[in-house]
Formats: sequence, C-alpha cells, structure tokens
Amino acid sequence: MKLTPKQKAFADYYIKLGNAEKTTVASKIERAERKLLQFRLSCVHSYGD
Repeated sequence: MKLTPKQKAFADYYIKLGNAEKTTVASKIERAERKLLQFRLSCVHSYGD
C-alpha cells in the first residue's frame, strides 16, 4: 500500500508517539523494580539487627 506524504507523516508521528510511550512505561517499571530491590535490602538489613 502506497501512502501519501500526509499519511506517511501521520504514521511516523504515531510510531514516535508509541515509542515514547514504551520508553515511559519501561522507565516506570525500572523505577518500581529499583524501589522493590531497595525495600528488600532494607528488610534484610533491619532483620539482621
């Protein structure tokens, strides 16, 4: 299927938007995993006291 320049620009915009959303979600997951790891480590340290 051949896209017109306007359709191509529209498609490119939504691809970039989707990639930005994936990056945001990945960042949130990474942040949550770090918080969980810090929590687990704090539990281990407090348990040993």
